[in-house]
Amino acid sequence: MSREGHPRDSFVYRELTVARFDSPEDADYIDVMFLESARIYRLFRATTRFGDLLERLRAADAAHRPVAVGLASVDGDVIEDVRELPESSG
Repeated sequence: MSREGHPRDSFVYRELTVARFDSPEDADYIDVMFLESARIYRLFRATTRFGDLLERLRAADAAHRPVAVGLASVDGDVIEDVRELPESSG
């Protein structure tokens, strides 16, 4: 359940900080919870970039840094992309 070929420019990005991961037994996805949202987001294992996206989320969690999470729509809950945020120069 991924949007392969979906143009990245059409994603809606939210700045979110990973709170925790949950991987239900035999599930084809990983649940990701963020501090800024009560919603549970899903990263599907079938996504071509699954390993890369999960690695980015884990690195951000370890560093306690927010990331830009790309969703297909404002009310979406499927993680389509993960981007690092630029370091603040302040």
